[in-house]
Amino acid sequence: MNATLSSAQHGVWLTERTLDTASAYHLTLALCLDGPLDTSRLNRACAAVAAQHPALTTVFAADGTPRPGPGPGRPRTVECTDGTLDALLARERAQPFDLAHGPLHRFALLRLSPVRHVLVLTAHHLVFDGESKDRLVDDLATAYRGGPPAPAAPQPAAAPSPDALADAEAYWATRWRDPAAPALPGLTVPPVAGTAPAPGAEITWSLGPERAALLGATAERLGLTRFELLTASWHALLARYGEAAPVTAIELSLRTPGTATGVGLAVNELPLFTTADLDAPFATWSRTVRAELRALYRHRAVPLGRSVRGLTPRTALTPLSLSYRRRPERPRPDFGAEVRAEVRWLGFCGTARNLAHLQLVDSGTEVEASLQFRAAALTADGARRIADHWTTLLDGVLAGPDTPVGDLPLLTPGERAAQLAAPSPRPELTRRTVPSLFAEAVAARPDATAVVRGDETLTYRELSALVAHAAAALARHGAGPGTLVGIELPRGRDQLVVLLASLALGSVHLPLDPDHPAERLAFLRADSRLALRVTTRPEGPGDLTPEALAPVGPDTPALPPGPTP
Repeated sequence: MNATLSSAQHGVWLTERTLDTASAYHLTLALCLDGPLDTSRLNRACAAVAAQHPALTTVFAADGTPRPGPGPGRPRTVECTDGTLDALLARERAQPFDLAHGPLHRFALLRLSPVRHVLVLTAHHLVFDGESKDRLVDDLATAYRGGPPAPAAPQPAAAPSPDALADAEAYWATRWRDPAAPALPGLTVPPVAGTAPAPGAEITWSLGPERAALLGATAERLGLTRFELLTASWHALLARYGEAAPVTAIELSLRTPGTATGVGLAVNELPLFTTADLDAPFATWSRTVRAELRALYRHRAVPLGRSVRGLTPRTALTPLSLSYRRRPERPRPDFGAEVRAEVRWLGFCGTARNLAHLQLVDSGTEVEASLQFRAAALTADGARRIADHWTTLLDGVLAGPDTPVGDLPLLTPGERAAQLAAPSPRPELTRRTVPSLFAEAVAARPDATAVVRGDETLTYRELSALVAHAAAALARHGAGPGTLVGIELPRGRDQLVVLLASLALGSVHLPLDPDHPAERLAFLRADSRLALRVTTRPEGPGDLTPEALAPVGPDTPALPPGPTP
């Protein structure tokens, strides 16, 4: 056991000391054991595995110093039924841990019948991670059969080297930024970076064997790993939701490939930043995502808090995060001929670390998925739609990886059918236009207040006169049905007057934000081929100022009736 906190442990420990994390750092797995289970042997096996892996019995002093803690007790046996199983699982997973006194793991044996049991392990992230699950299950089965324990596995270095720190600082100097709230369906409360965890919920689904097979073939064709393809498709979904720069925190292993896996915390979470390119073929864009991922891999040993100054303690670096675990399909854990064991790798402990966390377990022939989300900020229906949209988009990728990102399917067949089957507009709406509604309001309430801007007010009669003069001036300069009029004005009276005037003439209007960069505005004007532009900064023919549309005499022209539907 290391005498000091590792870099990965330090971040978790500091966050535990700073925030009310509830069960955000709890990890769990469940073993379904069918058959005549020898509970005495199972008790001994649990104790043997805990003794075999010192991390499981480590506790942390008030200053964070790791030290040996008490050995585990025997698994607590709880009688239950199929109807109470889920509630008991949730209770076991959510029970708090005492970091200073331990133990930081616990077993509970839920007994459904003499030949049906569920063994639940819950452990704190300070001493456990996703990859630890594989080793623990194997060792538990071996100990139950009475076999010899597997050799101990080396632990990653406690701290990154000075060179690694310097490289990471240079890397993040041009990349790190606190991500803005993402655009997601069902979002009710925008998340705030660095906020504490909150009660959450979970939805689960499977990609199915057919998709899993296509996933492998498509990844190989594109020169990607399965993880890289799944990550690229997730970022494509965020781009389709309107994210110009999608970002997701990614969980990365610190273990050396090819070596035995030990039990303990050996992962680091780092943010993956990408730039949306909806016009690029997914195949091309996915290789850009792959390049960003592989650049990120080189700094996996350095926690972000060590290379970015001023980062506040948080259970997640970004509102969205993703973890991927590759567990190649293998025989079920061997608990002997009489007991059939099946592992439930996924399990939600009740607390959302951030807005939403996508957890993937890939066996090669199947990909199990879980979306865990903050219940007060994202609706369950919204979470389900996100899962369905990602699956639909992924199907589009697997069917045609050269499809532009912006053209990949997004709506599920049910959503698409519902939109196509939407009821027609109400008959009365098809006979109404904005100019006709405005004219009705002027006739019905000419002296009522129509516009308020600071201390200035306009009645409907006064507004109508301004609109009529503006429409007449626009018409003199060629505006009419189908003419494209750019409105490059700040929010206010003039903008409203020109908008209503262009509608009354049957013109098409293009809103242009005068605060946008000049180069972007010039591109929009050229690309749309404006006929006229109303602006406070005229530059040439076709540009009119608000003053050019103001009344020029005592007589008010008639307000154009506007186009018919």
